[in-house]
Amino acid sequence: MNNKQSFNAISYSKHYTGINPILHTYMPINILSLKSLMNGDLFFNQPANFNDPYDCYPFDEIRLSKTDIQNYRNSCEETLINSNLLDKFNKNPSNYIKNELNKVLKNIGVKCFSKNDNQMLMWSHYAEKHQGICLTFVALKDKEFFNGTSVTFKGERIEKCSAGYLENNIYEVEYPEEFVPFDYAQETKFGLDLEIRKIQYALGVKSENWKYEEEIRIVSSLHKTNGKFEQNIKYKKEALTAIKFGLKCNENDINMVKKIVENSEYHHIEFLKAQLVHPKNKGYGIEFKPI
Repeated sequence: MNNKQSFNAISYSKHYTGINPILHTYMPINILSLKSLMNGDLFFNQPANFNDPYDCYPFDEIRLSKTDIQNYRNSCEETLINSNLLDKFNKNPSNYIKNELNKVLKNIGVKCFSKNDNQMLMWSHYAEKHQGICLTFVALKDKEFFNGTSVTFKGERIEKCSAGYLENNIYEVEYPEEFVPFDYAQETKFGLDLEIRKIQYALGVKSENWKYEEEIRIVSSLHKTNGKFEQNIKYKKEALTAIKFGLKCNENDINMVKKIVENSEYHHIEFLKAQLVHPKNKGYGIEFKPI
């Protein structure tokens, strides 16, 4: 197996079948984040709004050999027939594949977590330059939200995509040194619907530049109400076990967050404040102390 094949095989093995026990998410303190904290929900952003232009970008060469086309058809034929899309696929396989992926990406939301709660850059980039907060979740306390199940298939075509839709699927992001195009010929050997594998590839691979994020992401189809996506998804409040305040978080914001938690039917939550690691430890970093 060459490097390209090896990478593709590894990337899909990282689609979670279990649950990472502790997950962290960074955010600023503002009206939206405080409202979400009060309601016990998290905002799922759409890929088009990501700050990384390569993230979830359908980087397709879409130059399919006859063998690739046949393998794709064999892999997805049941879905194509059930959705009355086989003729459309046969007419232009490359356009069909690209268009279906784009449909999925336009109708999903992504919530990003990290394995790490003390990454200096994460605090700077996502928690308002250390003035925000980091929420810590114990995933096993909400298996429905933090699950690792595979894609749910539907026997009929639905609005989102012919392959079905995603319900809180969880992925560990891979960070290759170089971009590796999706290998249609190789991927048919894994025995899964190629539409689904293509989605997994787009969602689970980012540039090496983002490796410091140590990202775990939850992906879900977004449902519409009155023509507008519902992007806030509720979690069980007992799963939130700690709130960590940034180095520069002021007392007013700290007290406001505490008050919201106390009045919002949360179970025990530990409050901690970041501080610089003592110089004698000979390193750059932060640690947390209870407040």
